[in-house]
Amino acid sequence: MRACVRCGTEYLPTSPRQKYCVKCGRIVQKEQTVQWCIDNPDKRKESDKRSYALHREMRLAKRKAYRLANLEKTVVAINKWKVNNPEKMCTTGKKQNARNRTLGFNPLNSLFPGCEAHHINKADVIYIPKELHKSVSHNLWSGKNMEKINLLAGAYLTEDWT
Repeated sequence: MRACVRCGTEYLPTSPRQKYCVKCGRIVQKEQTVQWCIDNPDKRKESDKRSYALHREMRLAKRKAYRLANLEKTVVAINKWKVNNPEKMCTTGKKQNARNRTLGFNPLNSLFPGCEAHHINKADVIYIPKELHKSVSHNLWSGKNMEKINLLAGAYLTEDWT
């Protein structure tokens, strides 16, 4: 048995270099981490960026699974945020309306049950199945993954016509 350096309680060590009991060990580790972050702000930013890049997909998957498992709770939280932030909701709505006004709507195929309209450019739309549309995360404004989704939409369109 040893006495904890921080609180003085006796504990059974799990390694020869252990100085703190289990409770104090966690507290000391947090304190040391906070102090390191204060002392090394540049290294912390680099470390955070690397960690974010390495674990981004895993975090997104966990967040999505949580939202699906707790759908009611998530909807309530979103509605609460909307009520508490009316100015942001107003600006978001204005931005969305402005974007929609710049988009044309020239459908290249006909509407069918279970479809979504996909803009292949700012004027033309292809109706594709909702699952296909959601399969690739894309953004018309930034160009993110537009080549991938447009290839899939084009393949669906030609497959549908033949």
